[in-house]
Parts: sequence; structure tokens; C-alpha cells
Amino acid sequence: MGLERMAAILQGVPSNYDTDLFQPLIKAIEKNSKGVSPYSGSYAPDAVLDAAYRRLADHARMISVCLADGVFPATSLNLKQIMRKSFKISTDVFQNPKLPRILYDEVVETLGTTYPELVTKEIDAKLIIDHEEQGYAKMRSGLKKKMRDLVKQYPEVETLSDVELPGFVQGYKELKETMAKQKSTEIPGELVFKLYDTHGLQEDLIKRIADLNKLSIDNKGFWSLLAKHKARHKTAMKEQDNRGQLFDEALKNLRSNGYVNTNDQLKYDYIQKEKKIEFKTLKTKIIGILNEDLDWIDFLDPCSDRPYYIVTKDTNFYCEEGGQEADRGAIYFNQNMVMEVDSVFKLQDFVFHKGHFLLTNEKKTNCVHCDMDVELEIDEERRLKLMQNHTGVHLLNAAVRRVLSKSAICPTGSSVTENGLLLNLESIKCNAPIDTRIVDSVQLSREPGVVTIPGETYPEVGLRLVTAFPPLVSKELCCGTHLPTTGALGEFCVTSVKGAGGQTPCIHALTGDKAKQARELFCRAEKLEQVIDLVDPDRKKEEISLIRNELSSLCGTSGAPYGEYAKCLDLLDSFSKREVVSQAEREGRRFVVHFVRVSYLMAGPAAQAALAPRRALPAMLLGCAGGVLVAACSVPPVSPFTFIF
Repeated sequence: MGLERMAAILQGVPSNYDTDLFQPLIKAIEKNSKGVSPYSGSYAPDAVLDAAYRRLADHARMISVCLADGVFPATSLNLKQIMRKSFKISTDVFQNPKLPRILYDEVVETLGTTYPELVTKEIDAKLIIDHEEQGYAKMRSGLKKKMRDLVKQYPEVETLSDVELPGFVQGYKELKETMAKQKSTEIPGELVFKLYDTHGLQEDLIKRIADLNKLSIDNKGFWSLLAKHKARHKTAMKEQDNRGQLFDEALKNLRSNGYVNTNDQLKYDYIQKEKKIEFKTLKTKIIGILNEDLDWIDFLDPCSDRPYYIVTKDTNFYCEEGGQEADRGAIYFNQNMVMEVDSVFKLQDFVFHKGHFLLTNEKKTNCVHCDMDVELEIDEERRLKLMQNHTGVHLLNAAVRRVLSKSAICPTGSSVTENGLLLNLESIKCNAPIDTRIVDSVQLSREPGVVTIPGETYPEVGLRLVTAFPPLVSKELCCGTHLPTTGALGEFCVTSVKGAGGQTPCIHALTGDKAKQARELFCRAEKLEQVIDLVDPDRKKEEISLIRNELSSLCGTSGAPYGEYAKCLDLLDSFSKREVVSQAEREGRRFVVHFVRVSYLMAGPAAQAALAPRRALPAMLLGCAGGVLVAACSVPPVSPFTFIF
């Protein structure tokens, strides 16, 4: 029996909504509504208002608890839909779109003592509610205009004016256009599935649309496509499980030999000598050998052209977890045999090292067997880059939270590779310590300000809490490898931001030597600007191309360039555009029209610099990006031409 029913019985009231769990919410709705009758408690079919009271109260509790638990609408479609339904009821029925925010306080009053996170997360929760309410109002406003235009084209749509789905207008148009071409009275299953999957229309709405247009639905075809779609998703979800099934025999053998896991805690060990971090090789023994067909092998005479899997009693290799890539390295068997490890993964607490053997003398008998002593050595340079980038991710999260202190921020995940990821440099220069300790769920609940991933399930014990100390405080649960101090980061440079206008922007940054290389290239571009008019044209083109290519290799091309990287690209673009005009002047041309190939909109400052004063020729520069054509023109005060537009 649930809490609500138990409360109804103990309090002697006829329904859950008459208990002290819901009555404060219902009274708050009455108090903060405009021009509506009080709640009467009727369950009659025509008691629409009372049903709205109950629905909003129920939704408000669900929304409040979810937000307090760290669930974000951006990562939970169900929560987003419930929030939109609440805003709709609040606006249309009770004439107050702020009701979900007001009701959060009532939920805190009834449940806050038992669930303290409702209190500690109150500020963030209300920020999220406000943000979603603004987004809903904006979506609804835009949808109303689209619906008016749709009604002009298809008058029958007016009967569906209650529909508030972003994909409805486009979906309805596609339905009408497709059915007009097909000259059929049955909506094909493929189209029904597209309305459902692409445009987000639910089955009951598709049925209403079909009835409105006197059409039938190919339900059999739709259900078949839907089943295949769900099966594909289940296959993806079960991929890890299937992998485990393939290794079942090996896992059984390992357990039957008395082993319960691979001790991988040594992956966190390192030696710090002054400013240098070193990693020791690990001596251990083999407890399992598998060939490429996943057959268990007790004795192996390896070949260099086939992959093998080695399981060891202990390992210092990090397998891919928490968004951080796995280590690479080598397993040394003897002077004649080494296995290059290119993949590491964990199954049921056992770590598998996959790789190829390097044999210095293939004619010599090379035997590998279980219980054989080996040495494990990780790729130190790669590991250090991964540690720098992972620590950089944590500090970047903390920096974003500090800058956007009045916003609700949650990391939805990160990708930590050896190739990268403006942080306040005092955080690096002060060399603040980074502490890692193991806590349980009870200790965690007493730690303020810990960042977790929404929707992630954490164990009760063995949680790794990584803390960076002031000036930039960061506290995150993380199983990744990290630096001992912020100073070991060396340098940090944000290079691009993808989806900056959306709800889940992605930030790419560099750390360590790569960040240092990027900054050196920025300086080269600035120095080139000082002598640009003195440099030979061919040498100038070569230098610009060299800087641009090296930056592209370091910083990538995904997302919009940001900060110093964006300024540097603007500068290089202005050099290129200016050179076009200068070349035309040298060749004695009377005017110049040039198309510039750019990956983002031709920046105004860059174009103005290219068409700076002292140019003797009329010039037009054109650039195109994202289907938008941008032009910049310049006509000298004294020109041999008269332009008519």
C-alpha cells in the first residue's frame, strides 16, 4: 500500500486528494488562481475543473520530487511533457502560468522534512521551472502563429486547436501533401510511423487527424515498423549484455579457478616527482587467455597477426568508464614477447586486455600460459593527457557554474580523449590540490555542492568523490583518473562551443601541451599582423595557411570557434581577404569581386579590416555559410566607376 492510500485510510477521508498530502496543494491553487470556483471534490464526468485541480496537484508533486532528485527536463522527455501539461493547465484553466513554481513551496512544506533535498535543491529547481515556463510560452506563441497560417490553408484544422506539439504543423502539412499525391483513403504505415517518430504525434492524435480527413490508418504496417524500431533500441541497450554472454565461458572459468575480479585500483597510482608525474610498471600474473574466437586457452603459442585477450590478476590499465577513454600500452612476457594493448574493457569485474603480439623471433618457441608472470606498462604520455583533460572537464564545469551562478547547470556527460576537451588562470597558477576519497551514500548526503549526472544510478558504497580546492571549487563523483594538483594542467584553452543557443551546449577545450601550442599559434598570428604589409605575398600565404592548418588539427572543426581561437581565425580571414584586394591592385585591375569560402558567417570586423581605408579599388567580398550569403563592399571616395544598384 502506497503512502497516499495509507494516509487516506488513517485520516478517514474518501480519496487521496482529501489527505494532508494534497489538500495544501489544492488550496494553494485556489488561492493563486484567477476567476475560478473552489475545489468541490467531485469525480463526476463533467467535473472538468475539479479534475484539473487534481491533475495539477499531482503533476506538481512529481515535478518537484524529480527536480530535487537531479532529473533535468533536457534529459527526460517524460518530465518535460508533464511540465508542459502543468503549464497548459495553469495558463488555460487557472489563469496563472506561475502555479508550478508556487506549488514547489507547498511540496517542500509537506515532504521537505523527510526529503531534505527538496530544500537544498530549491533554488535550482525553481530556476528550471522558470526556464521551462519561458520556453513553453515561447513555443506556444510561435505555434499559435503557425496554426493560424495552417487554418488558412486547411480550415478543418481549427477543430484541433487544442493540440500543442512543435511538430504538429509540419506533420499535418506532410500528411496532406503525401495523401494528395497518393490518391488513397488509407494512411500508409510508413507515413504514420513518420508522424509518430519524427514529428512526435501520438497515436490518439493521429487517429483524430485521420477521422477529421475521413481516412483510415494502416495500423498493421505502423505497428510492424514500431516493433522493429523498438527492437533496434533494445538491441543497442543489450549490446553490453550480449558481449557479456559471448565471454560467459571465460568468466565461468575464471570463477571456477577461484578468482572473483581483477584488482584495478592500481590504475589510480602514480609517482609525483617535483612537477613530473610518473607511472610504475606493474608485476602481476595471467589468469586467463582467449583467442580471437573467444576460446579459452591454457597454453598459447601466439601469432603476430591475430588478436588475443589477456586477463591478469591485477592491472594498472584504465578501461573506458565515465566518458574517459581506455589506456593503451604493453604487456611484457619476456625479452622476445610483447603484446601491444589497444583496447581495455571490463566485464563482471574482470578486466580484459585486447591486443596483438610483437615477436622479435617467430622461429623461437614462444609459450604463454596461465599463472605466467608478466609486467604491465601503460602509455604514460597518453594517460597524462587523459588525466589533464578529465581534470580540465571538472574545473570547466565549476567555472561555468560560477559564471552562471543564477542558472541551473547540469553536466549531461563528457568525452575525455587524449586530443582535448578561458578558464581563470589563477586556478592553475595557484596549484590547488585535488583530493580523491572513497565515500558511501550516507557520507555523500552530508557533502554540500556535489555534482552528479542526472538519471545516473550510483552504488551505495565505493563512491569516488573528486574535489578541487579553492579558488575554483569542484566536487564531482567520478571514476576517472585525475591530476594531483591544478598546476599539473599546465594550460587550458576553450576552442569551440557547439549548440550554444540550445539547452545542451557542448564545449571543446584543450589542456597541457596542446593548449600551449594553440596559444603559440595565436601569438604567431598577432605578430604576423604587425608586419603583414612588409611580408612577401607568397610567404604571407604560406604562413597564413600553415597557422590555419595547425589550428584546425589542434582545435578541430566541430562547433563555433570561441574566444582567442575565434579572434585568431577572424584575423587570418582578414589577412586573406586583404590580400585579394592587394593582389588586384598589383595586377592593375580596376575592381575586384571575390568569393571567400568560410565555415561560419563572414565576420563584420574581419571584412571591415580587409576593406580598410587606403584601398584604391572598388571591392566586393562574398561569403556563404549555412545557406546564408553575406557581402561586404567598399568604394573609394575617388573612383573611376559609378555604380548603379
